[in-house]
Amino acid sequence: MSIHNYISHLKQLYSGIILVFILLFFAWESSAQQDAMYTQYMENLITVNPAYAGSKDLLSMMVVSRNQWVTLPDAPVSRTFSIHSPIRETNTGLGLSFIYDRIGPIKQTGVYADYSYRLFFSNRRTLSFGLKACVKLKDAGF
Repeated sequence: MSIHNYISHLKQLYSGIILVFILLFFAWESSAQQDAMYTQYMENLITVNPAYAGSKDLLSMMVVSRNQWVTLPDAPVSRTFSIHSPIRETNTGLGLSFIYDRIGPIKQTGVYADYSYRLFFSNRRTLSFGLKACVKLKDAGF
């Protein structure tokens, strides 16, 4: 590698680093993902795994409510309503979930849609794939 190529690569590297710092400096808002917390995931798998949609071979509905530190103000609260079902004569399943989550001053309401596809193998074994889409509304509640 010649000196000219080396200097050219360094200029590109420094330009990229400067661009990242400029973008971070002018970023007005950033946010992170915070999923609702549950103590019994095994009872409500649709909230964490979209491949679970339609796995029960019948229409399934569930309501989950969780209050933590009940006597403290702004204590964490989570509410979920979910429904999912297989689609007849296909290998697919659909699900829909409504989730409200409050942790201190942060409130989120979300509507989640789930799609799953199942592959059937011998000996009643299956492999499921899933996709989850969501619309989240901050500072909204039930």
